[in-house]
Amino acid sequence: MQHLRPAIALSALVASLLPASASAATYYVDPAGSDSRSGLSATTAWRTVARVNAARPAPGDQVLFRGGASWSEMLTPSTSGTAAAPVVYGTYGTGRAVLRGNGSGFAGIAAVRRSWLRFENLELRDWLSGEDGVYLEGGSDLVFDRVVILNSQEGLHSSPSVAAQRITFRNGVIGPLAAGPSIGVMSSGRDSGWVVRDTEISGAGDSCVIDMGRDSLYERVRVHDCGGARTYGTHGLYLKGPNQTLRSSEVWASREECVSTRYENARIIGNRLHGCRFGIGYHEDSAASGPSRFIRNVIWDTSTGIYISGSTARDFDISQNTVLGATSRGLTGMEGVVMHRVRGLRLENNVVAGNLRVLLRVDGIGTGGSVQGTNVFHTTYATTRPFVWSGSWIGFADYVSRARSVGARYADPRLLSVAPSQPDVRLGSGSPARDMGRVQLGWATLSYGCDGLLEHFCGSAPDAGAIEALS
Repeated sequence: MQHLRPAIALSALVASLLPASASAATYYVDPAGSDSRSGLSATTAWRTVARVNAARPAPGDQVLFRGGASWSEMLTPSTSGTAAAPVVYGTYGTGRAVLRGNGSGFAGIAAVRRSWLRFENLELRDWLSGEDGVYLEGGSDLVFDRVVILNSQEGLHSSPSVAAQRITFRNGVIGPLAAGPSIGVMSSGRDSGWVVRDTEISGAGDSCVIDMGRDSLYERVRVHDCGGARTYGTHGLYLKGPNQTLRSSEVWASREECVSTRYENARIIGNRLHGCRFGIGYHEDSAASGPSRFIRNVIWDTSTGIYISGSTARDFDISQNTVLGATSRGLTGMEGVVMHRVRGLRLENNVVAGNLRVLLRVDGIGTGGSVQGTNVFHTTYATTRPFVWSGSWIGFADYVSRARSVGARYADPRLLSVAPSQPDVRLGSGSPARDMGRVQLGWATLSYGCDGLLEHFCGSAPDAGAIEALS
C-alpha cells in the first residue's frame, strides 16, 4: 500500500485547506428561549447572553440574537476566530438586537484579548456612569459593522494597557451620547490601524474622537455637536498620534477645533469643516519628521480657518483649500490661515476669501523654506492691510514681495454663495481662480482628468480652491 500514501497525504492537505465555515454552526438567542436547549435553531434558541458568554464558538461560527429583542447583559466573547473564518455575532429576523446597560456590566460588548471577530447589526445603549458601548482590551482584527451605540458614557473605548490593532467600525452610529464628559471614540497610544468609516459620531460632552494611536483612518464620517460639557478646548476629532488621516468627511459644531492634529504625517484631505472656533488646528506634540498635509478642504463659519501654533520639526503642505470668512454665530477674530513659526511651508492653489480681517498670518519660516504661489485672496472686511508677516500688517503687494509669491492674485473668486450658514464655494463663471493653479505641487503632481478626483484637474490648469470646476 506504499503507493497510496501520497494520495492520502494530498487528501489530508486539501482537507486542511478547506474553510472552517464548511462545518460552522449557527447559534440563536431569544428572550423566549431556554439555556438548556441546543441553540442551533430559532426554535431551540438560548435565552441569555450569559449562555453565549459561556459557549466557545469555533472559527466560522455565528451567534445571532433575535432582532427587536433586548437583553440587559454584557457580551464577552470567549474565543477568537481566524482570518479565513471569523466568529460572527449578529442579528436574525427584523430590526436590531439591543444590549442595554444594567448597572452590573461595564460595556455592551467587552472584547478582551480576542481577534478575528465580527459584530453586525447590533444596538448598544444606556451604558452610563463610566461604562462603554464597546470596551477593547488588546486583541486585533475586530470589525463592527452597522453597530449603533446610544446614550452611553463612551462609545468605542480601548484600554491603555494593551494594544488593540486593526479595529474597524463601519456603517454605524455613535451618539448622541450620555450627558456629561462623554467620548465617542477613545483609542490609546498603544493602538494602531484603526479604521472608522461611513459612521456618524455626535453629541459627546468631551471631544467626539480622541485618538492617540497610530496609522488611523477616519473616512466619510460625520462628526458634530462635540464638547458641550467641557469649558476647556474640545474638538470634533482630536488626532493625537502619528500617521493619522481624516478624509472625505464633514465635521461641525465642536467647541474648539473641528479637527486638531498633533503628530507627524497628519493627512486632512477633502473634508467640509464648519461651525467650530477653528477649522483645522495643529499643536506640536512630537519632534519626529514627517510633513502634515491639509488638502482640498472647505472651511467656513469659523473664527480661524487653519491655525498652526508653530513647529520646529514639521513642514506643511497646504493646497487646494477654500477658506471662507464670515460667521453665522458671532465669532470674533476672523482669520483665514495662521502660521506661527514653522519649519517649512508650501502654500499653493488655495482660495482664502470672505469677511476676514486677516487673510494670512505668517510669523516665520525655518530651515524647510517657503513656497507660496497661485493662491487667490480677497476680503470684504474694511482694511487695506489684510496680511500679517513677522508681526507687521501689510497689503497684498508687500505680501507678494516678502513671501516671494509667484502667481498669487488679490481678486474676488466669485464663489456661487458666501452665505455664512451654507455657502456654495464652487467657482462661478469668470472666476479668476479658474485655470490659474500649479500642476506641480509640494505633495503631488496633478494630472488632467475631468472627474473631480483629488489629484486631477479639468481645463488648461488646476483651479485654485477645493472644488475643481468640471466645465
